[in-house]
Amino acid sequence: MAGAAAGDPPFAFMGRVSRKAVGTVGSLGEWGFLARLLPKLSKGLSGRVALGPGDDAALVRVGRETWALTTDMLVEGVHFRKEWTTGENLGHKTLAVNLSDLAAMGDVAPAVGVLSAGMPPKTPVRFIEGFYRGFARLAREHGFELVGGDTVRSDRLVFSLAAFGRVRGLVFKRSGARVGDALMVTGTLGDAAAGLILLEKGGRRRDSFLVQRLLRPEPRLAWARRLAGTGGVTAGMDSSDGFWRSVKVLGESSRVGAEVWADRLPVSPSLRTWAKGRAEDFALVGGEDYELVFTARPEAVRRIESFGFAREVGRILPSRRGFTALHDGRKREVPSGFEHFNG
Repeated sequence: MAGAAAGDPPFAFMGRVSRKAVGTVGSLGEWGFLARLLPKLSKGLSGRVALGPGDDAALVRVGRETWALTTDMLVEGVHFRKEWTTGENLGHKTLAVNLSDLAAMGDVAPAVGVLSAGMPPKTPVRFIEGFYRGFARLAREHGFELVGGDTVRSDRLVFSLAAFGRVRGLVFKRSGARVGDALMVTGTLGDAAAGLILLEKGGRRRDSFLVQRLLRPEPRLAWARRLAGTGGVTAGMDSSDGFWRSVKVLGESSRVGAEVWADRLPVSPSLRTWAKGRAEDFALVGGEDYELVFTARPEAVRRIESFGFAREVGRILPSRRGFTALHDGRKREVPSGFEHFNG
């Protein structure tokens, strides 16, 4: 995560945090920790930083070009379990989640990256070779090159990738939504969260659609470029932390509220069959789908929906209206989601 230009409210979405001494990051939670730390890191940034901490990627001016920079980490026991996945799937996902950050910024072409890996000494070599095969296959698809990194002994598997991409066109910031904009989303929601539950319950069908959505997410780079080409997108991010969380982050970053039409959220046939009456809950708060959540000017909605991969699912409102989820026009409760550091 990175990004907020001068004048933008980069950390409003994280809420107000006490400046008193606190004992642990767990007592703050992920968003409270970031709200406490990032403003300090953002002070005194030079003019070459077009967008600092607060978005899916930072933007840095290099000569006449602008580059997007992002990093993501996958930790065994937090983001994956070795018994659930394969080396190839893990390599794919390590790159995919970083490319998703670049896609969330708009028209960005992936370029190069550096990968650091922490490994226990008893890690099977075949698993790591599989990791790099999966990584390399997705890299070739998107013209991405791995140019360096580091390795270290660790008590569990840890992979941290820093990815760089060149900005070609329109950039989506989190702070650009305006009252009256349409709230939109790509793909389908809730699949990966359902896949996680299947694995936790002992399912071993790694080829099932829901499980594959968790283990092998697809970065929406091509879709992001088409959206940028419309000129109608006003703000955006990915849905890695869940759709509802993304809506609140976009709204609070832009100082607006939002109304979500929960019964309009895109749900796959697989999720609808498996989750039965709870598919809407999964779509609202399930994370790890890596879809694009964005706002668009009303006049751009018809063209965007004609692409076939995105739909309108709500409306941006004045900030005083807050955030509301509706089903058939009536307010509905939103389940709680996951947050790092909170157990």
